[in-house]
Amino acid sequence: MTRTQGSEMSAHETPRLPVAVVGAGFSGPLLAVNLIRLGVEVVMVERDERQLAKGLAFGTRRPEHLLNVRASNMSAFPDDLGNFLRWMGFSDSEQANRFVPRLAYGHYLRELLVDALAAAPGRAQIVQGEAVSAAFEPDRITLALDGKRPVECRALILALGNFPPSPLPPLAGIAPPLHFADPWAPGVLDGLEDLEHVLLLLLGTGLTAADMIISLTRSRFKGRITARSRRGLKPRAHAEVGPSVTPVTQPDTRGSWLLRSVRRRADEIGWRAAVDELRPHTQHIWRRHDTVAQRRFLRHARPYYRLAPDVAAQLQALEGAGRLSFRAGKLVTAVAEDGRVRLQ
Repeated sequence: MTRTQGSEMSAHETPRLPVAVVGAGFSGPLLAVNLIRLGVEVVMVERDERQLAKGLAFGTRRPEHLLNVRASNMSAFPDDLGNFLRWMGFSDSEQANRFVPRLAYGHYLRELLVDALAAAPGRAQIVQGEAVSAAFEPDRITLALDGKRPVECRALILALGNFPPSPLPPLAGIAPPLHFADPWAPGVLDGLEDLEHVLLLLLGTGLTAADMIISLTRSRFKGRITARSRRGLKPRAHAEVGPSVTPVTQPDTRGSWLLRSVRRRADEIGWRAAVDELRPHTQHIWRRHDTVAQRRFLRHARPYYRLAPDVAAQLQALEGAGRLSFRAGKLVTAVAEDGRVRLQ
């Protein structure tokens, strides 16, 4: 048997190592599935098997928590934009504009990952464990796992997701059930149906706050809800039908000049379309800004969100009924008194 030149490794060549992905919530499996499709060997490391192919956003079990993006834009594959629509069984334009429950998307992603693993025996695996360190060498990376054999790889991807939030300093000494630092912790929504005249305060007015407000009403909470943040902003609603966006060239401006051009464009075609037409260029726009400019963007623009029209309508109805208010302010002090919390 003879060897064709270049078809076999020589004795001095390094074996082809896999790509290691730490974190198997949402971003990790989505990347892994696409790498497997390209023939890349993948090792996924996840410490909590319950979060496999779900993560924080798609691990919710509550059907009222909807995607913040319409179904037509949620395919896992950039070369098959109708994949998620087919998986959902959607066939017309009305269904394509729906905002489906996030738990459905978690099932979709998990099924894609299982199918990808089954189609690539020996080329993809999941290791349950916690990554603790990585040693970088010229020809490899050695990923150390707590209590398990290390993983050698040619590239390391950290898909760590969102860590549990730390309590705000004024609230650090106040324990449940008066204060929950993590809105996703077990028991947060338990026992609220009898609190008819108690003011419930949410610190933050973004998408998580919207999830909690809707879940509170579904949990038969009858009291008033105040959502407070530094700016008092609330998420805006998506349009009922996705905007028709014409491809545009990549903008050359940066920073405040870019913001001004987007505002001018919004006056012409509407703010939703002005943002959506930049989506193909967002990664390049971000990388063109230095660290100082990126931090400035996050400081000023991060609080602006869009959510499903149905969720926006429910929030508006609660506001109209006097049960929900969005306020601006900063928490200074918090004191527990007689089963309540006094805030300043």
